Amino acid sequence: MLYQCFILPEKTTTIKSMISLSRANLVDDETGASFWPAYPGLIAVDGSAAVRFEGVDISPYAGVAGTSTPYMIVITDSAGKKIWGYLAEADGTLALGADIFGGNGDCATDFFDLKGTGWSHDAGNEEYDCDGSQATGTNLQENDILTIGKLCKIVFTVRNYITGTITPLAGKDGLGMGQIADGTYTEYIVCLGNTNFYLYANSSFDGSVDDNTVQEVTALGADGCHVVSTKNGSTRNWANKEAGFDYNDSSGYTFEIKYIRPQHPKHPHMELG
Repeated sequence: MLYQCFILPEKTTTIKSMISLSRANLVDDETGASFWPAYPGLIAVDGSAAVRFEGVDISPYAGVAGTSTPYMIVITDSAGKKIWGYLAEADGTLALGADIFGGNGDCATDFFDLKGTGWSHDAGNEEYDCDGSQATGTNLQENDILTIGKLCKIVFTVRNYITGTITPLAGKDGLGMGQIADGTYTEYIVCLGNTNFYLYANSSFDGSVDDNTVQEVTALGADGCHVVSTKNGSTRNWANKEAGFDYNDSSGYTFEIKYIRPQHPKHPHMELG
């Protein structure tokens, strides 16, 4: 994954809602920029747009929403799809909403809305067991509890593992990382597709899950930034989200930060220094 910061001595132009650079000078080059799924990194929903990269502090490029946001960020997934906007204020310390399960994820009671083939609630051990009898993938499912585009912190514990894979999903398209051993796992996933939460057991999974929590991430960390949709704007949306952009890309991302010089107020073709 590649981090690049460009300073543009000439005005950028917009072509089909994406950015075309007339000239760029490389200022910095970093590797190791990442987020999915181990770190909080991207809030895609309109009204709360923000971004952070583990191991790369982008707060020096923070602007002031409504006044000065001269730095643009363009994030590219492994398929070349892009999302971009302008960097506003530095974000705050990592902050989370309340547990959406309301504490029921301790599995003391049978709380999931749907238990697919092979799943059962084990009240004695306060866990959900999957016995491996399913011929195809099978879900534990809680309906209509998430918000599409919000970043979710998901924690769950795998016990009694024998075989197969168990994978969390935030929405039907918000795919997390499959786990194949006992342990407690934390994953940050952007909710996509619908508002349901799933624990998906593949056709061979034989094991148990317990201690589930799901929380919306409301602040990513002080080394990240809010994002606004226009230069010097105040609306916390992304400027453009290319169709097909993978918000939970297991192959990782690259990103560029570009400085857009102000235009002369009377001569738009001229750039101010």
